[in-house]
Order: sequence, then C-alpha cells, then structure tokens
Amino acid sequence: HILGTVAGDDTIIVVVRSAIAVAEVMNLFNSLLNA
Repeated sequence: HILGTVAGDDTIIVVVRSAIAVAEVMNLFNSLLNA
C-alpha cells in the first residue's frame, strides 16, 4: 500500500506540474499576441 500511495502521489505531482507548465506556455503566447 505504501508503494502504491507513493506512485499515486508521484503521478499527481507530474499531472499538476504538467498543468502548470501548460498554463505558463499559454500565458507566454497570450503575452506575445497582446504585445
């Protein structure tokens, strides 16, 4: 159960980081378009 929980937490972290990265890229594109 411990290993499963750790793997699940790692997956959540990866998903969250990916979502943040996408948001940052979207903000960058918006800045370029608005400039």
